[in-house]
Amino acid sequence: MTARAYTVGLDYGTNSVRAVVVDTADGRVVATRVFDYPSGDHGVLLDPRQPHLARQNPADYIEGLRELMRQSNTPAQEENSPKKTPIGHKERRKTSK
Repeated sequence: MTARAYTVGLDYGTNSVRAVVVDTADGRVVATRVFDYPSGDHGVLLDPRQPHLARQNPADYIEGLRELMRQSNTPAQEENSPKKTPIGHKERRKTSK
């Protein structure tokens, strides 16, 4: 029996990081998860001295990645294959003028 392969997609947003686990053989989504950033107000850190500036805590990104990878193992293990293959990264940034 050939082990199935899975790809994990991550989307880092303003308030959370989202993950999707996809079976690479047929494109079937086998799991989705969301990790809400624990820092600040809904993941956003504000500074009263700079009211027009919002930031995120970089440690939330790492914690979210760890938690989502831990959670995303379950569907793959249930199908007798924990193999996941990352295939890319896309970064979106908003810029202001």
